[in-house]
Amino acid sequence: MYHKQFVFTNKIEEVEKLPGILEELHEAVAIPPAMEASLNLAIEEALVNVIQYAYPQGTEGRILLDIDWEEERQTLRFTLTDQGTHFDPTMAPEANTELSLQERPIGGLGIFLIRQIMDRIEYNYQNQSNIMVMEKKISL
Repeated sequence: MYHKQFVFTNKIEEVEKLPGILEELHEAVAIPPAMEASLNLAIEEALVNVIQYAYPQGTEGRILLDIDWEEERQTLRFTLTDQGTHFDPTMAPEANTELSLQERPIGGLGIFLIRQIMDRIEYNYQNQSNIMVMEKKISL
């Protein structure tokens, strides 16, 4: 069992911590390097969405990232928790990737990428907190 919690503020520079966090996870769990890169992308997209949209401009907010390795299920679980604006990413419409860049509305591709990379995404709103859980099955 591996469990770590990381604390971020809603400043875009905080995203720079992710590669080091995933490198530490790689050393603990030995996930394949290619998977490490895709996990970094998915978590970065989720974190950037919270940083940019969860808290009103000029308001400082805290974001927690819990990482859990469930060896029995061979599953990594990433849980992002914030107390920002209530938003359920699982209810966001599917991005239409068939449209040209000019026709495509702004936004939605981050959630599309997360859905493509992760095996399961779940959202809960509890105790005035947004809780997004993303799971990825790992074959070691």
